Amino acid sequence: MHRAHKIRMYPNKAQETQLRKTVGAARYAYNWALEKWKTMYEAFDNGESTEKPSANKLSALWTEEKPGWATETARVSQQRAIFDVGAAFQNMWRGNAGYPKFHKKGHRDSFYVDNSKAYVRGNRVHLPRIGSVRMAEELRFTGDNMSYTVSQYAGQWHVSIQVDVEEPTSPATSPPDTVVGVDVGLASIATTSDGTVIKVPESLDRLEVKLKGRQRALARSQKNSRNHQKLLIKKQRVQNRINNIRKDAVHKFTAAVAKSHGTVVTESLDIRGMMKSAEAKSLRRTLSSSMMSEVIRQISYKAAKHVKVDRFFPSSKRCSGCGSVKGRLALSERTYVCEECGLVIDRDLNASINLMQAGLVKPEVPVESLASQGH
Repeated sequence: MHRAHKIRMYPNKAQETQLRKTVGAARYAYNWALEKWKTMYEAFDNGESTEKPSANKLSALWTEEKPGWATETARVSQQRAIFDVGAAFQNMWRGNAGYPKFHKKGHRDSFYVDNSKAYVRGNRVHLPRIGSVRMAEELRFTGDNMSYTVSQYAGQWHVSIQVDVEEPTSPATSPPDTVVGVDVGLASIATTSDGTVIKVPESLDRLEVKLKGRQRALARSQKNSRNHQKLLIKKQRVQNRINNIRKDAVHKFTAAVAKSHGTVVTESLDIRGMMKSAEAKSLRRTLSSSMMSEVIRQISYKAAKHVKVDRFFPSSKRCSGCGSVKGRLALSERTYVCEECGLVIDRDLNASINLMQAGLVKPEVPVESLASQGH
């Protein structure tokens, strides 16, 4: 089982300079490989060449064409960036992503190091050409370290260490005879069938307003200027604070649910499909920044047993009291009113109860038939 632990790093000035060089070299190698791939494929497509592009060919070509300054940083990070281009095209061909885009400075700055080139000793991580960098804490997981991904955001450096652990580290010690449904959404991040709702601190509203101000200031600044970079970091710091508050709320919620119940039932959501079908741009933006996928992801490894209900199960439209299903339910309707039995209940609570009931269905009974049976 692979687990990743993301830890903040505190490099000294010399180490930070080398970290920035390594990030820059990895970004340059990625963009170089993407441009070469496009050129080689166009030549092949036009019949000008019989050679298709591949990550292995580009990696060998990089050894010949890389700039001299690239030798100042770890070669493994540059090679990984080139192979990432090949992986990006594979994802595009499989329909999982769009056409690969060039990487921009200041956006998702990161580089990769495999286990043969880096190691951890206590609260320090040793990275090639950079040295021993102090971390905020020691690695929590015990096992074989697989890889290291160093990233920079909002002026902070982090390393994500992937570890192959022998046994699941799930803290769940829940009783096996309890079932709970968890409905994720936009109005509230998540609601359980026992009435628990993720409560996000009120300070988040203030930070959202502050973020909009920082975004407007950034949009008015001249791109590639020093002032633009300063404003970008300020905006990222506010965004990072918002993300940390939301992630903290989700972690506490999913941990409490996993400890209190043996079986957790959620929907099998297709967030990407929901974004494509959303007509309003604001709704697509809200879906992309929502924590719905994160809630389900955390439950999948924290819960003793995780049941995913088919995405077409009418958890929101079905009455949790009598089982009747509404033909249409607008997103603006936050209270569910059943026309058959007169039940009046919060929309998200109703959906979570339906999911809980779906988890109680016997294995031989399809979940999709639950509503038609009136259970």
